Amino acid sequence: MPHYSKRKDGRYETAVFIGYDKKGKKIYKHLYAKSKNELERKKAEVLLNKTSYLRSSDVLFGDYANRWLKLFKANKSPKTYDMYQSAVNNYLLPSLGMLKLKDVQKSDIQNLVNENYAKQRTCEIIVLTIKQILEFGCEEEILSRNVCKGIDKPKKKESKKRALTKEETAAILSADFTEREKAFILILYYCGLRRGEALALTRKDINFKTGLLTVNKAITYVGNDAILKDPKSKAGNRSVPMPEALQEVLKLYLKKNKGLYLFTCADGSIITKSAFRVLQTNIIKKVNAAMGGNEHLILTDITPHILRHNYCCLLYYGGVSIKETAKLLGHADTKMVLEVYSHLDEEREQTQSKLNQIFNAEKQSVNQL
Repeated sequence: MPHYSKRKDGRYETAVFIGYDKKGKKIYKHLYAKSKNELERKKAEVLLNKTSYLRSSDVLFGDYANRWLKLFKANKSPKTYDMYQSAVNNYLLPSLGMLKLKDVQKSDIQNLVNENYAKQRTCEIIVLTIKQILEFGCEEEILSRNVCKGIDKPKKKESKKRALTKEETAAILSADFTEREKAFILILYYCGLRRGEALALTRKDINFKTGLLTVNKAITYVGNDAILKDPKSKAGNRSVPMPEALQEVLKLYLKKNKGLYLFTCADGSIITKSAFRVLQTNIIKKVNAAMGGNEHLILTDITPHILRHNYCCLLYYGGVSIKETAKLLGHADTKMVLEVYSHLDEEREQTQSKLNQIFNAEKQSVNQL
């Protein structure tokens, strides 16, 4: 029911929300009339021409963006909040901050994207952030429409999934690693863990009696600092069998490493982002050396993601079911595993076709003798 107040002078009064001022405070237009019917007509007229009232708002885009950040992103994970805050502070405020929210045009957003067009992920985050801010403005009826729709962004390059080559596999198993480096890369190789899951492992997660490795947490990085979090999904909580070769490596490593976490900084704290990069760089250098390369001749650039994909491929060729593979990888469903298995099925069919052609040609050659 409409809310009307009767004044002492006999007139009726109501207030219509028309927007926000530059401090984010709601603006109302007060209406007066001798009767409720007249007041209702005035209210309808205001609502009909509301856009003109909204356009009078002087709230700055920068102020509104910071308000949106505090209201809707403060309770997100540290990594998510850091992503949005970085987008606002490093890209949106310098380019759009001093514009009035109502004056931000699609061309302003497109110009900002164009300036960063070489950085696909940055453009994706910029548009994602602006779109949510303007959508918030529409929901609060400060804006009549979201001008962020239809922005041209660089297309995402699909990362090519691949398994290890035979040369890379041989190098991993023979490279001159430290015990720490060997423990890390072989956990990825033999168990297919995500990077954050492997770096979050503790001594308690390694059970040599059962031969199982428990995954129940992961780390993410905010700046250089490691933050503990739950696995990517409920399915991420799992136990993964450790082959005997991995158990032998971990037994030797844990005898000398007395800390709680398997991979730490010198002070025993969880490994930082910069320390992990050093670990990763050293591993790649040693794999390259084992393959006959050097710092000038880079033969491989192995990542945790490649090792995880390789693990999936090994399960496929070993005859492990799709459902069990998804469980071991910590996937909530079998969709991603099906994509990998489908691709490998196609490769197998191509190989069989080629072999049939080879042997048929050989057979014809023999028959002609």
